[in-house]
Amino acid sequence: MSPSETVPGLRSAVELGLTEPEYALIVEKLGREPNEVELAMFSLLWSEHCSYKHSKKLLGTLPTEGEHVVMGPGENAGP
Repeated sequence: MSPSETVPGLRSAVELGLTEPEYALIVEKLGREPNEVELAMFSLLWSEHCSYKHSKKLLGTLPTEGEHVVMGPGENAGP
């Protein structure tokens, strides 16, 4: 790793919205700690906006069929 590539560590991962287990999984899969760019990419890809990791359980409580449901879950169900 070049001097310009720093290893941000767990604290930076948490600040970016990742959990400790998620950071551990990243390190395990890469076989090393991620650099700043990689960590930022994981944070973006695993964010609430992209993956709904926190709201998925709540979304499951909403109706998926019925008179007031315009489109249920599935492809192209977004606004």
